[in-house]
Amino acid sequence: TFFPAYLTRGIAYYNLGQYETAIRDFVVTLKIWTDQPEAYYYAGLSFAKLNRQEDAYHNLIRSADLYLQRNQSNEYHQVLRKMNELNLH
Repeated sequence: TFFPAYLTRGIAYYNLGQYETAIRDFVVTLKIWTDQPEAYYYAGLSFAKLNRQEDAYHNLIRSADLYLQRNQSNEYHQVLRKMNELNLH
């Protein structure tokens, strides 16, 4: 299994509005690459589009935590801004 391909394909599905399919690819990615913040981020956005607020919140928080652990402050703040925009507190 080439997991970066699942992440890339999941983002493509997200951009096409195919959120359920995107989530499946992010789940595969995260089973193999458990500390991939971008997969959590896009999974969170996909859940938000499906009005699954709790799932969106947990995935976005995990993404933010991972970015913070990696000292990627721009990405960390981007996630927090998106959560604020989506009213996920």
